[in-house]
Parts: sequence; structure tokens; C-alpha cells
Amino acid sequence: MGRITAAQKANLNDLDLYKTKIKDLKNKNIVLDIGFGNGEYTAAYANAFQEKHLIATEVYLSGIGSLIGLINKYKISNISIFDEDVRLLMDQMPKDFLDSVNILFPDPWQKAKHHKRRLISEDFLYQLHPLLKPNARIFVRTDWEDYAEQISELDEVMSSHFRLKRTQNIEFEFETRFHQRAIKEGREINSFLFTKL
Repeated sequence: MGRITAAQKANLNDLDLYKTKIKDLKNKNIVLDIGFGNGEYTAAYANAFQEKHLIATEVYLSGIGSLIGLINKYKISNISIFDEDVRLLMDQMPKDFLDSVNILFPDPWQKAKHHKRRLISEDFLYQLHPLLKPNARIFVRTDWEDYAEQISELDEVMSSHFRLKRTQNIEFEFETRFHQRAIKEGREINSFLFTKL
């Protein structure tokens, strides 16, 4: 995600038009979309659920440039962008702010010594939980087996301490190129859906 094309770079000129402003999002159905990659899923989701507002977060400029290109191409009006670490944005959010959270294929930090850098952890849940409205949903998908195992190990903590119940009925399916490549390369896709009780 590091290399940036000329088109992506040109699209970044519009970034200020789409930057997230928390104060403007009160009383909306808010979806926090963490680490949107090249924006394929985010744009498709926003088109499918135009009554929702997506806060799309990503730190890689190439991905941000791609998403802005999709927003402009398809005239999408329900996405705003945060281009720093999502935890900084979460610090600005009021309680009971989020209706749902999408975390698709988070960075697996493959080396064991880097696993502590993985986003999904108890510390992350402590920060996220107060921001979730009752019945808010967290959707996570990964193609790394040991990351899926780590999330599964958090399942008991989620249900007992955070009252996040694992459920089914994923609301939206859209396979990005990354998703399709993971399947082609033989990596199992693990999906998790939690609902706040």
C-alpha cells in the first residue's frame, strides 16, 4: 500500500473536502470503517446503505487516494475520511456514538514479536466499547489463521466483560480483489460478528 500512483496523488487534493468532523455527525447512523485498504468494500457498502454515514479510516495515502477516486466517480455522499491512527479519532468520539464497526483484513503483523501491534486486543476493546450504542455490531474478517485464533480467544472476554455476543447474519457481502486473492492463495477467510447487548 506504500506506492502511490499519479491518479491517487491527484485525488488527495480533494482530501480536505472529505475529512471527518465528529461534531457534524450527531444523530446519524454511524459506521466506523477501520483500515479500508483501497476503498473497494467501503464504496460498495456506502452505496448499499445510503442511510448510513461511514467514517473511513486509513493511514496509507495510496488507499486514501483510491477511495477519493471512487467517491468522486460514483458521487458518494455518505463517506468521510480520517487519515491518522483510528485510536486518535476514537478519543474524540462521545459515548454511544457508533452503530457499527467494520474491520476487514486488519494488518496481521505476521512476526510473533510484532503481534502486540495488532489492532484487536483487550486494550482496543476497552477504548471502543463505550463508543458503541446498544445493539451496535462489530464485524471483523481476517485471512490469517493465528489472528483468527487470537480473536477467538478474546470471545470469552468479549461476552463476559464487554457484553459483546457473537452472532451470525452478516449484513453485507462484497469480495474485494484482496479477498479474492486470499482465497486463490488458499488462505481461509474467518469472519466474526459481535453485537453489544
